[in-house]
Amino acid sequence: MNIMQDFESILHLFGIKASCVNYKVVDNYFFYDLKLFPNAKVNDIKRCSDEISLALKSPCKPSIKVLHQEGLVRLEFAGPQVDKLNLFDLFTNTNLPKDDVNCLL
Repeated sequence: MNIMQDFESILHLFGIKASCVNYKVVDNYFFYDLKLFPNAKVNDIKRCSDEISLALKSPCKPSIKVLHQEGLVRLEFAGPQVDKLNLFDLFTNTNLPKDDVNCLL
């Protein structure tokens, strides 16, 4: 199964009548575009958003946007944060510019 079919299976488990027509990842965000079947409601997706995020093991609930002109509903999930800033690395980084830096305290 692919990612879109897996997502559709999750939707059907919760009685949401929709098909996933597009999936993409941009930086740390995951986007699922859904085409609702006749008589399906956006509120059904909103009502089950906690359960959907649990099934996907997402760190948060999705942002749900209706794309009226495309006839789609987009679910946006933030992925787990993978890039952490290590403050020690910042101060010991030798690739930083050697210009004067003014610090305000």
